[in-house]
Amino acid sequence: MSVNSVCQMVRRVRHPVRGIKILCAERGYHVSDGDELDGMAFLKTYLKRVVNELREHEEGDIEEIAKRQWRAIADDPHHLAWAKLKTFLNLERPHLYDFVCELLNESGHQVTELDIEKVETAEHKTAKEEGKRERAEAVAAAKIISIAEADKIQKGHSAKREDILAAERAVLVERLPGVPITPELVLRVKKERNLISGMQNLWYFQNPDKAKQLRRFKYESGKMLVFASDHKTTSLVLQALKNLNIGQFLEPGKVWDSDSPEVLAVAEWGKSKKAKLIDKEIGEQTPMQYLQTLLAVIGVKLIGKRKMGQKREHTYLPDGGSLPADFNELYAAVSSKMLEKYEEKVQKRDEKKRSSITPETLDSTSLDPIPPLASMSYINNVGRGGMEIKDNLPPSTGTSEHHHK
Repeated sequence: MSVNSVCQMVRRVRHPVRGIKILCAERGYHVSDGDELDGMAFLKTYLKRVVNELREHEEGDIEEIAKRQWRAIADDPHHLAWAKLKTFLNLERPHLYDFVCELLNESGHQVTELDIEKVETAEHKTAKEEGKRERAEAVAAAKIISIAEADKIQKGHSAKREDILAAERAVLVERLPGVPITPELVLRVKKERNLISGMQNLWYFQNPDKAKQLRRFKYESGKMLVFASDHKTTSLVLQALKNLNIGQFLEPGKVWDSDSPEVLAVAEWGKSKKAKLIDKEIGEQTPMQYLQTLLAVIGVKLIGKRKMGQKREHTYLPDGGSLPADFNELYAAVSSKMLEKYEEKVQKRDEKKRSSITPETLDSTSLDPIPPLASMSYINNVGRGGMEIKDNLPPSTGTSEHHHK
């Protein structure tokens, strides 16, 4: 068993607070200056992201929107507990692996560092690949079930192996309608984790009006406000890409290098607070590496080549490697599913409009009512970008007005 597997198991079974404190013995719960760790920083980041999303749909002063949402977050014990545990997890991350190795050795187990030159390492790698292949074959051959059944299985904790495999297959069928589920496809989706989500993001990017309407549906249904740990920055990232005019790099024939003004402009944005807010800061990447990172969000890349004595140049080659293999087949499946999702929501909206109209209310009732979002509500699991929110928000009262079942 790999030490990484042991680390994952430890995270699941230990005490969520005391276990982490032990693993951070040199610092405990405190940062280097002796102050108590403050999980509020996580909540404020989450707040700023939510307010960025809400501003696309709500009129009014941004500070008032922020204060309203802050009261809902800061007075909620579930959010406060999540922020504290998140802080502990960040503290332990650089120490957990070494600590587990030490404990395993002390308890009589043998921990072997794998060396790529050793025969044992090659055998381990071969066995691991064979295991992945066998599982992929089992998924492809699993019984056919509905996505509703698959959802129920994946949310449970006592499913049999054959049910888990069937659920995994059903999810693939749902995400890639009409595409044969083969062992090769199962392995590829596992290896290329951004394959399907990248194509989904590309669809949003290429269909901005539909993407905006889907965000509106999400807002009106109250599903935009989720628990902090379930919040995703995808819509904010895609809007940032649009504001950066990332589409200019997808014009075939245009050539870019690390000194192109457009590339440098993107890299400069990567140093901003706006990029940091959505976890897209440039860090130690070069300008071209950073551009490729952003393009990977929508599942594409630039192809580079170097001529003798010249800088490495990059260009978008749709038929030359910029798009994933079998792109046309896979993207057609993803697009059909995304369009189906959009049309279903439009149909539900239209049906709701028709059901609300009566002869008495025809002249006095708006056909498109927009209910206000008064307070935070939580949905388990699943904008206008660029504005900033001041951190001088009202303090938590320590009590919650929200009740959770």
